Amino acid sequence: MVQTGYFSQLVFVFVQIDASVPRQVARQRNRANYQIDDPKKYWRISLFNVFVDHLAEEISSRVISNHDRFCAQMLMPSKIRNLNDEHVDSIFTSYSQDMNISKEAFQGEIRRWRARWSQDDGRPRPSTLLSLLDNTPKAAYPGIHKALSVLLTMPATSASCERSFSSMRRIKSYMRSTMKGERLSDLGILHIHREIDVNVDVVINKFASVKCRKIDFI
Repeated sequence: MVQTGYFSQLVFVFVQIDASVPRQVARQRNRANYQIDDPKKYWRISLFNVFVDHLAEEISSRVISNHDRFCAQMLMPSKIRNLNDEHVDSIFTSYSQDMNISKEAFQGEIRRWRARWSQDDGRPRPSTLLSLLDNTPKAAYPGIHKALSVLLTMPATSASCERSFSSMRRIKSYMRSTMKGERLSDLGILHIHREIDVNVDVVINKFASVKCRKIDFI
């Protein structure tokens, strides 16, 4: 457990203010009205304990409740030796509505999947779910392909969504008030996924080939 008293002292020293209890009134509408005079106890109860409760709730709702779906990670070549019948049943039960195949067919895929990745043929094995999905033929493994596709769309946190909202606030400024939705989406993708390399020559050639222009781009 974090020492909240020591942490609060560091915060207040850093911002050069003294720890104090907010003003309390008889009827409080915007926040909880804790009848505590000690600043350390007040901020531990009103801030730190609330954060710990929220964190525990998020772990329960996002991770623990979806434990069966996360069992699809056992399909990774590095974990295939630890894949047992209980994991297979959990994966099929969680993704049966998306697979649209019988349990016997899915078990047959698992047997062929084990045989495929148990062979040491010297080829590099996928180390991520995305690379594993790219190396999974949909025609040969329809159930496993669908399970990996759904698992990749399950965000572990809401950081990516919050990052998108923050980007929209920077892109949709007052100088771009007449910008349409298509251009806004394109600029948002370029800003959010700026780590992806863009071939400028390909973009110029595609832009120039759309219609005849006075400027010679090509």
